[in-house]
Amino acid sequence: MESSGKQVTVQLMLAVGAAVIGSLQFGYNTGVINAPEKTIESFYNETWIERYGEPIPEATLTTMWSVSVSIFSVGGIIGSFSVGLFVNHLGRRNSMLIANVLAFIAAALMGFSKMATSFEMLIIGRFVVGLYSGLSTGFVPMYVGEIAPTALRGALGTLHQLGVVIGILIAQVSAPLLSDWAPRPMPPSPRHGPDFPLQTAELLHGFPALHLRKCSSVTKGSLAWCSVECPSC
Repeated sequence: MESSGKQVTVQLMLAVGAAVIGSLQFGYNTGVINAPEKTIESFYNETWIERYGEPIPEATLTTMWSVSVSIFSVGGIIGSFSVGLFVNHLGRRNSMLIANVLAFIAAALMGFSKMATSFEMLIIGRFVVGLYSGLSTGFVPMYVGEIAPTALRGALGTLHQLGVVIGILIAQVSAPLLSDWAPRPMPPSPRHGPDFPLQTAELLHGFPALHLRKCSSVTKGSLAWCSVECPSC
């Protein structure tokens, strides 16, 4: 037990904590879309009226909402199948850093979709963050498992799933609060600027991405990958 305790270093916990942020973002984006449903549907309707001069048909609104939710899973499928392509050529840590760019792109697309009067940006942003989440579900367990000491591998391996459920919890708690804080009545036109709860909820996952990028810059790559693919690391 004593020797196991000595294996827990600051750099190890920093590396694991930075990696698990990807899992947290996956969980957050899984749950955050549910609470602002009415706000997003209102945004779709306002944008449709501005473009076409009439309210959006109910069937079209339902379809667009369904696509907005399900496109996340489509991106996740593509991302999960692309994991091997990244990790075998770039390594685990570098793959996480590159995939992290997708989180910033998704946050910008979704967070400023109303300012740009474009529901397409919101849908594309959901796809991009799904792509990022699919990649993270492969990168994070692989990286954590390879950098963890043998005695701690089981314990640290559970942090991936813990990060996912914490992300879902944060989404379920924060999104309704943001909706409650939103000014009433809502702005009648998307030209008035981005909606507060929608913009804030979607931009929030950009901050963990920024933290992951800063932390990863001072951590080391997976020794298992470096010893095989990059002996000079």
